[in-house]
Amino acid sequence: MRAKGAATVRRRRLAAEHVIWLVIAMALMGDKRIEDVVSKLDLALPVPNGRTIASSSIAQAYEKVGEEPVNWLFEETG
Repeated sequence: MRAKGAATVRRRRLAAEHVIWLVIAMALMGDKRIEDVVSKLDLALPVPNGRTIASSSIAQAYEKVGEEPVNWLFEETG
């Protein structure tokens, strides 16, 4: 992510940019499960067997992004 000064070279199922969209969507769809939000917004890259993304993978993706880009987005739009 440019705001954090990092770039993702590896193709991840849930890219950093998608994690930010997920955070926004979670705020808007707080009554839904996080896996349902990822699926509804089609944020995860597809896999050949059509599996859904595990909730642990979502948490790991958020940890990789960190708080800084989310805080920046809040400050810019809040």
